[in-house]
Amino acid sequence: MNLEKTIQQLKKLPNYDVDELINTQHQIAFSEINCLDCANCCKTTPALLNQEDIHRISKHLKLDKKSFLQQYTKLDDDQDTVFKTSPCVFLANDNTCKIYEIRPFACKDYPHTHRKTKKTS
Repeated sequence: MNLEKTIQQLKKLPNYDVDELINTQHQIAFSEINCLDCANCCKTTPALLNQEDIHRISKHLKLDKKSFLQQYTKLDDDQDTVFKTSPCVFLANDNTCKIYEIRPFACKDYPHTHRKTKKTS
């Protein structure tokens, strides 16, 4: 089955059913993936930072918010605050995260395929 047909079939299903299908595939994929093998997400995709992330990480680094923002972040094309470098400045040589315990929510939640929406019908 080609991708276009699959998408058309998924569009016919209630959101809840699509969420369940995607969540099942997420569980299968991530039971076989070791993120430390490649860390490609940390090497290619600057993490989106919310205000809680900025507060938590700047506090951990013992920087005031302004200094943290100047040193580590930029605004992307959508005017969202993201880390300014790729690979991530907090990615260690062994693909571990130097701030894992306080990493941004976007990192914790990546790749965002396990989320579920509420049933719409």
